[in-house]
Amino acid sequence: MKLKMKDCAKILSLASIVATAMLPVSVEAQNFSQYYILRAKHSDKCFHVIGDRGRGNGVPITQWECVEQPNVQWKLVKAPGESGYYFIKSRWSGRCAQVVELSQQNGTAITQWDCVNQDNVKWSLDKAGNGYYFIKAKHSNKCAQVVDLGQQNGTAITQWDCVNQDNVKWKLEPVSN
Repeated sequence: MKLKMKDCAKILSLASIVATAMLPVSVEAQNFSQYYILRAKHSDKCFHVIGDRGRGNGVPITQWECVEQPNVQWKLVKAPGESGYYFIKSRWSGRCAQVVELSQQNGTAITQWDCVNQDNVKWSLDKAGNGYYFIKAKHSNKCAQVVDLGQQNGTAITQWDCVNQDNVKWKLEPVSN
């Protein structure tokens, strides 16, 4: 049987759809053994704890140049009793990324806090394509995003609907040390 070019294209397209559908939507629960930087797709800058404000609870998380410093390095630690959820723990402070006051609202700040067993401190990594992820809060089902597609160091990271925009997509890159 001889296939026409358009038939081959249809078969390849269908095979691609089936293969994509078979991929898991989120990263399976596991303990990551090293630290990562979390790089925003739109700005090429990293998830960062404001280092000069100390290591305490409530310090804002913003975007910053991806410098080789512990306040831009994060470890994903499996949340206890949860499948597919993690604490995003700062190497700088030992505290975790959290959505302030369990808020459900778009635009609510993400800060560091004790790694308590609450849903606003638990995150899933849902595939966004091309090696990027949506970092989604368990309690609100909203994603970590850089405000207004900001390009500047210090631009706030808040929660927002998981829209298909590059300021809501993050790449995990292993830290060498």
